[in-house]
Amino acid sequence: MLQTAEKAQSFQHILIADDHPMFRDVLADTMRRAYPNANIYSADSFADAMSIAIKHPEIDLFILDLLFPGMNAEVSISQIRKDFPHASIVIITMWEDRTIANRMIDAGADGFLGKGLSAQEMLSSLEHIRAGDFVVNIASNEKNSSNLMLQESIILTPRQIDILKLLQKQMQNKSIARVLGLSPHTVRNHVVVLMRILGVSKRKLIVGRALEMGLIEPIDDAPEN
Repeated sequence: MLQTAEKAQSFQHILIADDHPMFRDVLADTMRRAYPNANIYSADSFADAMSIAIKHPEIDLFILDLLFPGMNAEVSISQIRKDFPHASIVIITMWEDRTIANRMIDAGADGFLGKGLSAQEMLSSLEHIRAGDFVVNIASNEKNSSNLMLQESIILTPRQIDILKLLQKQMQNKSIARVLGLSPHTVRNHVVVLMRILGVSKRKLIVGRALEMGLIEPIDDAPEN
């Protein structure tokens, strides 16, 4: 059921998967008002969500609870990302934890949003995601927390560390993909996430910023593979 169509300019087919009927219905109503021309599908389990997705491969927005029947967060998100590479995948959850958020983005999600957000905040985050941004918007001591940059501490996943170390060796995305057994597209997504986490605007600045923050140790320059 691989998705092959390009991502639409606006969300047209939205799947909401959450086992809390009231929240699911409120969210569906919010989506209908925000995207009046969109088709809205609802599911109360991961199995039901995937059954709907198989029937509607044109789905361009998945809104998923983090913990609900049949959902194995990282594995499930990775599978959806593989089968629907052009869709936006957004987690909306009560578990507003930056480490968890980081892991979900690493697995393939485009956004990680707290259930405590107002409708306006949530829709604003979705619009940023639709524009191609990776967004984390959860409860924080900082206002307007809508990206992956932490002011005081950075927690990277093992996969992000692997990619960071290979970037340090001046390797390009295709070479990194071969070493780690990933697709170049997946590596590119990881690099984009790392740029956002570290607060840099260019790929070539990632390693320098990581060294400044003590996330990696200096090594001798290594030739590109």
